[in-house]
Amino acid sequence: MDYLAQAVLGIVTGILTTVILFLIKELWVKTIRPYVEEIRYKGVSVAGLWRGYSRDEFHDSDATLFVEQSAQKISGTFSFRFRNPEKQFVLEYQVTGYLWEGYLTLNFRPKDRAITTSAMALLKIAGGGNSLVGQFCFRNVEIEAVTAIHMNLARQHDNVILRTAPLVPPPAAPAAPASTSPAPATSAHAQDTLVQDAQLAQNVAGEGRNHG
Repeated sequence: MDYLAQAVLGIVTGILTTVILFLIKELWVKTIRPYVEEIRYKGVSVAGLWRGYSRDEFHDSDATLFVEQSAQKISGTFSFRFRNPEKQFVLEYQVTGYLWEGYLTLNFRPKDRAITTSAMALLKIAGGGNSLVGQFCFRNVEIEAVTAIHMNLARQHDNVILRTAPLVPPPAAPAAPASTSPAPATSAHAQDTLVQDAQLAQNVAGEGRNHG
């Protein structure tokens, strides 16, 4: 009987020890270490609300990125609203990533598991900390390929919109032609921008049809 009691006591003690160690580890990993890292972190803060937009004669869209930051670790949500004469919809994403040397590396996963698209972004902190500028790479459901577009988001302070950045920058106006010379061809930068904007509208329209 003494041997049985000792065996049971040993098993219970082992289980309790394992549980206590597990709880201590979880407390350290999820609470204490992030708190210490956040206190020691002296870098730039990107936490808060960021917004951008895209407009043309065929569609208008708005992007909203909400960032939570713990030292270099980034989490949050991303919302993309699309509207054209035929339909409108909103896509919601969970965001994870990290901040390193002035650049944000972000992963986007749809909240709705029925949506097959996903995306990544590499954004540089610009404009004195008031802009995120870079590339947004996503799964283009229209052609089943990876498409990259320019992204520009503006920081919003205290729920007051200081400015809303265009997701895709407008093409530069061509120089005025001389009276005796033909009109200049569209610049390569303008052509790239128009193509990117068209790809954005085409992809989000296709995603909307799949989502609907």
